[in-house]
Amino acid sequence: MVAAYVVCQILLFGVLLWGRVQLRRFLRAHGAISDHAALAGFMQVARVNMLCSLAFLVFGVCLLVWGVFLATQRGMTGLAVVIACSLPPIVLALGTKKMENRARSLECNDPVLRKEYQRISEIWVKRAVPYF
Repeated sequence: MVAAYVVCQILLFGVLLWGRVQLRRFLRAHGAISDHAALAGFMQVARVNMLCSLAFLVFGVCLLVWGVFLATQRGMTGLAVVIACSLPPIVLALGTKKMENRARSLECNDPVLRKEYQRISEIWVKRAVPYF
């Protein structure tokens, strides 16, 4: 039971890491939204990170319940495993949040691209599922 919990935490960490890598690649390739290719890349990154956030939320709630169960069943050992496994995904998610904010605040001089960029940025923040 503990091993399965650890494996699920590792899978969650992998999903979050994948989203962060996609975001980092985008930010390295695009310092601004200057053309349609940059906007398309931004849309893709927004989709990926929205889905990663959704996975984090769903898995996080399940793992929280499972973690409480482990801590009550295994005592201090279970609690130590839960804390040790929970911290890396949380720290990674908080660090990725800063990168997401940077991606949503890139310069965009073209009025047409800027309108779409702002719309996608707003959806990224306000909705759970990417509908764009």
